[in-house]
Amino acid sequence: MLTLEQRLPLCKSYGVGTKAFIDSLFGGMIRCVVVEIHKPKANGIRVDHDEISVKVEENKGGYHKGEIVKRSAAYTPPRQQRYTQGAFYRINTAYKYE
Repeated sequence: MLTLEQRLPLCKSYGVGTKAFIDSLFGGMIRCVVVEIHKPKANGIRVDHDEISVKVEENKGGYHKGEIVKRSAAYTPPRQQRYTQGAFYRINTAYKYE
């Protein structure tokens, strides 16, 4: 098993301006852009309680275009981390916001 220090280089880093998705239970994957990254609480590792602020880019599932919302970094993956496997979308969770 890899230690924390060995796993860190495997994560892709993203910052302000990153195009991302809000992973919404009822609205699906909603497009957004990261506008602020709040101080990470776990040494740069993406965890449930790390927060980022995003600007919503579309009206969908209770979110409105232009709205700024604070979200968990764990449920707001960068768009580059999404890939297809067969007929399904998957998220590569090896990412962090800095």
